[in-house]
Amino acid sequence: MAVLSQETQKTYDAQVASINHCANYYFNNKGEVTGFDSVATVPNERPAVLQDIFDSIDSQYHSKIDAAVRMGVSAYQARNGGELPDASLIASALYAGAEVAKSDGKAFAGFDDISNGAYEQAAVVPAMTVVTIANVIASALPMVAMLPNPTSSARVPVVAVRYTTDSTFAGMEKGDYLDGEGAGKPYAEGRFRFALVAGENKSYSVTARTAYADFKAKTPDANAPLLPFLAGNVSVRINGKEVAHSRGDRNLGVQSGTIALTATNRKAIIGGAEYKVVDSAVNLDTKAISVTLNNALPEGAVIEVYLVADFDAKDANKNHILNPVGVSLAPEYDEIQSVPFVNQITVSFNVQNQIANELGFGFIGSALASMQGKVFLEQNIRLLSEGKERAVYNGRNQTFDVSRGATGNLTAAYNTTGDLIGEVFKFINLAMVQIRQATGGSTVKFDLFVGDKGAVFFSQLPAEKFKSTGLTASYGEIVRIGTLSNGVDVYHSPTAQGVLDETATTAELMLVGRGAEPARNPFVGSITQAPTIREAHKDTREAQFGLHGQMAAELNPIDRYADQVAVITMTNLASIG
Repeated sequence: MAVLSQETQKTYDAQVASINHCANYYFNNKGEVTGFDSVATVPNERPAVLQDIFDSIDSQYHSKIDAAVRMGVSAYQARNGGELPDASLIASALYAGAEVAKSDGKAFAGFDDISNGAYEQAAVVPAMTVVTIANVIASALPMVAMLPNPTSSARVPVVAVRYTTDSTFAGMEKGDYLDGEGAGKPYAEGRFRFALVAGENKSYSVTARTAYADFKAKTPDANAPLLPFLAGNVSVRINGKEVAHSRGDRNLGVQSGTIALTATNRKAIIGGAEYKVVDSAVNLDTKAISVTLNNALPEGAVIEVYLVADFDAKDANKNHILNPVGVSLAPEYDEIQSVPFVNQITVSFNVQNQIANELGFGFIGSALASMQGKVFLEQNIRLLSEGKERAVYNGRNQTFDVSRGATGNLTAAYNTTGDLIGEVFKFINLAMVQIRQATGGSTVKFDLFVGDKGAVFFSQLPAEKFKSTGLTASYGEIVRIGTLSNGVDVYHSPTAQGVLDETATTAELMLVGRGAEPARNPFVGSITQAPTIREAHKDTREAQFGLHGQMAAELNPIDRYADQVAVITMTNLASIG
């Protein structure tokens, strides 16, 4: 695993520091928003990025920055069932706002006389800063991680740290991930079990090694070093039943030579026949263990020796034979790259004056909020669609036949529509298991996306299975409509958005996992330059505003985290319209 470059490490450290500072500043230890008052807070206690904003705009607008954060958080909660945004999102919003705050206000000279509202004619740049901060927070979805961009770079690192083994020992090889498929194999405890191989005259033997050739079969690796083990903690078992051991004072501290095992009074019984140890030898120098039984074991029976590694054992030169095993940090690393985009807003003076008169503020703020919201919505829809494609590519798609093979009226099998839809839980739970195992346990929460038909059917679930928020999404938004009894949050993505396919009798569901930290989310993004109005031109009839931005919103470039998506297709649904 490559080590992060000095530049990348510096950016990553700045990301982490900004997230932690925002978490401590805006949230208390109960996970609630604090009563922050940045104007009254001394500068060195504010997040550094917040101080940068304050240094860039007039002090009379400082309180509006706090208002922007509160507004964004409130709107985010309204769309996400009361859940608070991650601190990384607030940090990203502040960095985006800081870039806007540094804009050259001279680009808007000559427009002071256009807006009848005093708000913008005095402060276009602070207005755009406020709108940007509020919009970045309000428009986000929990499963789309916005990574802070402290350097306003076009490339932002995505870093997730994992632990790997630093030695080949017991059931794991050097470099194995501690959260990988082999996470449950022995390594740190120093416990071994080896299968004894049948020899002549009902004898069975094995030589203990520090690693396995086949862990499942408990076969030692003949090329691995010999395993020093505790002489006083050897156990021989047939099909799990202990038949001999070395426990006892006489074997404590013995480190060389040969010892015999003590046969237990409890014999192993297989198919009515008794099996016991009649002779044994444990060679502490060659690490060979052998036993002789009264009868040859039948086919399918297994005899194994259980050992404990001796980390205090020394060789003839008084050097320790075994080095302590440990773990190493291995960063999973990639980058996302922001791309530029340009839009144009044209409005007549009459319309602009009408907006100013009726709404009480100028056109720039309202137009910017509208265009930013459109950009963020497009990003979310695109990411969800790409995640769905990834799930199908990975074969993580299932079909739930609501009829379960029955024909005609299903009321004999189900009393209500809620009972019928409740059957999909088993498919959701299976997908949750598959996703969580694939990410090594780093998936900590799940969201289920449904279209119009899915939203209607899930709303029929009984209260003990579904806690509704009472919301329904319009075409231009994605909102949380409730939470299932297993903790999965359900989001309504209108069918017209094109993420989920539905027909009269079918509906797609999409399960998306969330990572334990932003970099482990299936979707990641960053803002180099939030969509902002960078220049303006006017003639005698109308004004034109140029909207520029540079952002990244991508599937996580680290595959194991991008693959936290599964698709479930419900078929043979009742037609409802």
